[in-house]
Amino acid sequence: MDDSEPEFPIPTRKELEIIKNYFNVESEFIAATDTFTTPHDILFRNLAVSIIAKLSRSDDPDSFIPYLAMNYFDRFLSQHKLNLEDVEGRTETERVRLIAVSCLTISSKMRTNSFSVDRFLENLYRDMNVRITPPMVMRMELLILQELQWAMRSVTAFCFLNHYYPYFKKFCGFKRRSINEIIVQAQGEHTFAHYMPSHIAISAFLAAAQTKYPSKYSEIAEDIKSKIGLQGQVKECVKKMVDLCNRLNIQIESTEPGTRSTTSKVAAVPQEEIKEAGTSKENEDEEWTGLIKQVQDMRKGKARVQVLVQAEELPDDEVTVASGNEVMVADTSDKKDVEETSLPKGKGKAVDVDDDKARVEDIIQRALVKEPRMERSISEIAEVVVPKKLMNFELKWPTDVPSLEGDEIQYARPRQSFGCIIS
Repeated sequence: MDDSEPEFPIPTRKELEIIKNYFNVESEFIAATDTFTTPHDILFRNLAVSIIAKLSRSDDPDSFIPYLAMNYFDRFLSQHKLNLEDVEGRTETERVRLIAVSCLTISSKMRTNSFSVDRFLENLYRDMNVRITPPMVMRMELLILQELQWAMRSVTAFCFLNHYYPYFKKFCGFKRRSINEIIVQAQGEHTFAHYMPSHIAISAFLAAAQTKYPSKYSEIAEDIKSKIGLQGQVKECVKKMVDLCNRLNIQIESTEPGTRSTTSKVAAVPQEEIKEAGTSKENEDEEWTGLIKQVQDMRKGKARVQVLVQAEELPDDEVTVASGNEVMVADTSDKKDVEETSLPKGKGKAVDVDDDKARVEDIIQRALVKEPRMERSISEIAEVVVPKKLMNFELKWPTDVPSLEGDEIQYARPRQSFGCIIS
């Protein structure tokens, strides 16, 4: 008799090999331990959580998108050493906002083929009265992708759930949606940012067990400890997750017959009239022209920009695959087939800019799909274990985090030539 759960299938031999690889590389997909340790740095993260939570409200939520966006945010600031000097914006609040928005657009592209940045930014202006242009987002996306070395299919706690579930099956059962919610809601708090994804996964199961089956918990914990061991970090993480479940009233749904739990309805986003944008079409066209040049510069010479060149479909003899995820690109600066694209002035400019805009977007979109071998293997299980129907719960991340500078600076008169424009 097959004792697997439909929502927690027993891993195949191939999947077990992939999971083993997850354990070897998971530390590369979290924030460094020295990140988010000071009150100011924590406020950075809390502000990003607040922005992403506000922008993720929907009648048809997919909580994996904001979860993945925060994974990108944590890794970017960790790699970037919390240095925001090369990020557009007049204030720290504006810079953090641009990073958070761009992390969310990347995660949306990873999850949704039909995602539109332009439509997203229109909604941003409507809901938050914030003006960020598509070229600004594109430049920020490129910076994030470069900093993370194009490793965008993150190893997350979801990659380990099928591996750990069998240890709990003989004691109790869980609906995967409940475990997913614990993991996602924990992502909204900085105290979970430094735990390994595998620790988050096993802790979510243990926290669910303690919350749902308190009389069985001692027996469950002892059995788990005897089989796989429980490090001090896991015990600490479990305590925090039990507190999280209680504070946020996360309902743990059981697979046992007759056991049900209630879920909260997601508040609808108010439908307000979209105001007139604050940047002229001509200025935006010039921004796109500069961005096209930036992408062209990135294509020349030797680079560690992995998938950008793959997406451009250079001949095979110009691409050398190195160890790990790295792709080294041969020097193409003298190749005749690398053309400089200049936009003709005058009447046809808008059409040409739109064409190049679509081309740059296509480069990024295809690059997120055509990743190196290891990245594709990481996605093989992740795509299966996080279906949207099991992520359609209300995001309970805080949305009332104040700006980093205070109202008197945050709402100062904007300079439209640089940074996020606050109307």
